[in-house]
Amino acid sequence: MKKARMDKGLTQKQLSDMSGVPYSAITKMATNNQDALLNCVALCTVLDVSMDELFGLKASDSKAELHEQNHELEISNIRQEGNIKRLEELNAMLTAQAVRYRTIIFMLLGVCALLLVSVIGYVIFDIQLTTAGLFQSAKTSTLAGFLGLVVLAAIGSIGYAVKTIHKGMKK
Repeated sequence: MKKARMDKGLTQKQLSDMSGVPYSAITKMATNNQDALLNCVALCTVLDVSMDELFGLKASDSKAELHEQNHELEISNIRQEGNIKRLEELNAMLTAQAVRYRTIIFMLLGVCALLLVSVIGYVIFDIQLTTAGLFQSAKTSTLAGFLGLVVLAAIGSIGYAVKTIHKGMKK
């Protein structure tokens, strides 16, 4: 682009004014678009299309038509930038919610762990009583089985929650 611009004797500002392409876009293209251009050429070669076809431009000799096409593409880019900004805002909001929920989940896991320790402690205490308690007044095997299932379910639930949260933190 620089060689063609210099051959015409134009500055970047003059090129911007004559083409309708914003000056910032021209300076950006001049400094760091070599890789993008090479990638586009590779895509055109594989797809067997011209650059104009690749970018959806119609062949035209009229400067006004080219300017209109450029304007339409700029508007499309602005709309897409607006969508990207909205998605970034939504992502930030959802990330903040996840952090808040993670705290609540850890608190609930702590409460579950305390309750689990309390149940296990009570069972141990109750088993040692010889004249009273749940194990003496009910069938020992039924109650022990039920409390065993509750303890196993609680341990499994806590383990699954911690694993899920840990996996989420790695992302």
